[in-house]
Amino acid sequence: MVMLQYRLWLSDQGLREVSRLQTAADMQAALAQAQVSVDINIAKANARKAEADGEAKYVELTGAAEGSRRRAIGLGDAAATEALGLARAAGYDAQIRSLGSGPTAIVAIANAVSEGKLTLVPEVLVTGGGGAIEGLAATLMRSLNGGDKAAEAKKASIRSKPAA
Repeated sequence: MVMLQYRLWLSDQGLREVSRLQTAADMQAALAQAQVSVDINIAKANARKAEADGEAKYVELTGAAEGSRRRAIGLGDAAATEALGLARAAGYDAQIRSLGSGPTAIVAIANAVSEGKLTLVPEVLVTGGGGAIEGLAATLMRSLNGGDKAAEAKKASIRSKPAA
């Protein structure tokens, strides 16, 4: 009987050990799966970081290139404006030496008037009692003469000039 009890006890101990080993094996599988999941997430995070670093470098390089381009265009425009101004000044000096300052001023005024930079007469003249009807008539005449189009064209040319 002692032998039978010993065998039962051994059998019970063996079942407990098998159960413990099975539980440990199940936990090992879960642990391995968790470790693989951690490794995958680390790899994904590294990929996102590399992509963000690449995007930042791209933005930095294209920004620097755009800045260089704008700087070069601005310097070119400035040089052209300076050359034009110096050429005009030399032309005015030669004209003053040739004609004198009074006639040169008259020529400059005539050029400004012919280029439309200087108006000597009103664009629209409506005479009357100064009431609302005259004001509306003046506005209508201006729009019929293309005055609004000229103002819009001037605004558009100002807006279309690139910022330096």
